[in-house]
Formats: sequence, structure tokens, C-alpha cells
Amino acid sequence: MNHRLILSLAAVLAALPSFACAQMPGRIEWSIDHGEKRSDGKVQFTLMHREGRSQNIHSHPVELSSLSGLTAEQLRGRRGPVRFAVREDAGTLDCSGTAGSGEGEGDCSFAGNPDFVAELERQGFGHADERQLLSLTMMDVGLPMFAEVARQGYRGASVADVIRLREHGVGLDMLREVSALGYHLPTLGALADMRDHGVTTDFIRAVMANGLGKLSPQELIDLRDHGVTPDYVAAVRRNGFPNAGVRELIDMRDHGVSVDFVRELAASGRRFSPDDVVRMRDHGLSAGFVGELREVGYGDLSPAEMIRLRDNGVSIASIRRANAQGGRSSPDELIRMRNEGRI
Repeated sequence: MNHRLILSLAAVLAALPSFACAQMPGRIEWSIDHGEKRSDGKVQFTLMHREGRSQNIHSHPVELSSLSGLTAEQLRGRRGPVRFAVREDAGTLDCSGTAGSGEGEGDCSFAGNPDFVAELERQGFGHADERQLLSLTMMDVGLPMFAEVARQGYRGASVADVIRLREHGVGLDMLREVSALGYHLPTLGALADMRDHGVTTDFIRAVMANGLGKLSPQELIDLRDHGVTPDYVAAVRRNGFPNAGVRELIDMRDHGVSVDFVRELAASGRRFSPDDVVRMRDHGLSAGFVGELREVGYGDLSPAEMIRLRDNGVSIASIRRANAQGGRSSPDELIRMRNEGRI
């Protein structure tokens, strides 16, 4: 072959996009569970990409019609060979294997979509390589997700950033809903961090509905990390603490102030500050003790005085014995009588 022709061919091949000639490394496997118990009629479709010791797995319910070439009869009938395609914005999976009796498995080959790659570059997300295209296809992430990221103004976001966001559980719906609730985070990574801590749009709405208003992303994360649920917020604010804020709610939850405790305190007729309740709980005061103090004529004691009685072992029974000896004794007198063994 002419030497100049060889050089020309080499130059042409080198200029071709990588997805046009690259062989996807590793192995792509698929499996299907027809899910007879599913009420929506969808099938559970799982894709696994194995490469060396690493593996990437994505599983989600899909409409059977999205698996082009696989019929309900093939999936439900006797086991036999099948072939179908999964076509997404980022690329196409050509899958083959066997299916029947509601299940199936096999292997896939993958081809990235050069038009999709060019569009992402045009929008400023950078170049998507073949592995990234496969990840986007497996996660069903297409142009609408990238368009929403761009619409919300996340400048400088890359293909890798969007993939990482989806891997952390943030899909297109959540991206839109968070924006609709008035939240615009500085980076996609910050949004992924919120989701990692269990902050969902349902959680945000429920917190808002219970009177806390629009909290900062960090405040939402703190509430979730400390186990402060919307139900807890509602119960505390409804039972004597209508103005309890984020830090007060977290302190109460951290110190074991239960919903039952605040309900019983409210039933006792007394009103306390969140700090008072935390100190009372730390010293082992029960709501029942607070109510019984009122019954024996000590309903006006301050939280500090009640704590001193409790710390010094002054029980309701001993107060009754003191009362029987004549008159109402002060907290100091009750403690002295208890220490001297007179009550």
C-alpha cells in the first residue's frame, strides 16, 4: 500500500470521535423481573456494567414498551431467545438473551449517540465519553435533565456533575420541585448533599406546613440528621411550644424530650420554655411528677426548684407526709426534712 495512503487513513481514523470506533470495555448484563405483584404493569429492569473488579448497577421499573422488540408474550411464555433495544438520548443498548415465565437475562452492547455528545458540548457541559454515555443511558438521564440544570443557572456544571447528582438520588422531578420551593443551591454537589442526608421535597413541604417557613439547606440537613421529623415539629409546636425554632427542636430531640412528654406537660397546665424542658428531662423529671406537684400544692414551683426536689429524692409521697405534719414547707425545708429522714 502507498505510504502516503497509509498516513492519510491514519489521520482520518485519528480524527474520528472516540464513540465511533471505541469498544465499550467490560461487560453489560441485563435482567428482567415481570413483577406480577406490581399494580402498574411495569417490569423491573436491571442493568449491570462490570469492568474489572468494579460494577455499576441500576434497576428501576419501566414500561415494557420501552424495551423495543421484547413482547409481553415472550416474557410470559415459555423460555426462549429474545432481542431488544433500549434507546435513550445518550445512546442505545442492543440486548439479547433469554426470557420466559416472567423473567429474563442476557448481555448488551452499547453505542453512544454522537448528536447527544455534540448537544452537551454546545450547551457548555463539556465532552461526554463512552462510559459517561453508558451511565446516563443506564440511569435514563437525557436532555431534559441537562436543560433543567442549565435553566436553573448552575454555571460550570459538567457531565460528571449531572451524573453524580443522579447517582445521589436527585432526578429531574426533584430538581424541578426543589426549584419550585424556592431553593437554588450554589452547586449541584450541595443539592446532592441535601439528598444524601435524607432531605426530600416531601420533607421540605412538611416542615414548611408546620410553621417553620423556608429554612436554609443546612437547617434542613440538621433537622434530618438529628431525627426531627415533621410530625415531631407539629406535636411540639402544638403542645405548648408554638414558637420553637430549629435549634430548640434539635436540642429537645437530642435530650430525649418525646412527643408524649410534651403532651403530658401541656395536660399538666404548666407552660415552660424549651430550655426548661431540656433541663427537666436531663434530670429525670417526668410530666407526671409535674402534674402531681400541682395536686399537693406545689404547682407554682420553678423548673429549678422542681429539679432540686427530684435530685434530692423528694417524692410526692414524702411531700404528702410533710404536709400532714402541718403547713406548706418550702423546697429547702422539704430537702432538709428528706435528708434528715423525717419524711
